[in-house]
Amino acid sequence: MNSALEWQKSTFSSTQEQCVEITEHAGQILMRESDDPGTVAVTSREKFAAFIKGVKAGEFDHFAHLGVPYTPPPDAPPPRGGGPSHV
Repeated sequence: MNSALEWQKSTFSSTQEQCVEITEHAGQILMRESDDPGTVAVTSREKFAAFIKGVKAGEFDHFAHLGVPYTPPPDAPPPRGGGPSHV
């Protein structure tokens, strides 16, 4: 399945094989690491859209050690699953 799909990576990724790639197949979103193309995570469009919203809001910046603390918007729900504290 992986060889026939057109995988996309971020333009922010280096040219080396050290990036996350995304594609769509049969209505699902597939993700893999370019240096381990045989391992693929599959999710729904809805879950992927929620994840992208969290990325854009900075909810995952602490995983990348960007040094930018996450400040949730006033109407943000409380974190789930060990995310950053909203306190």
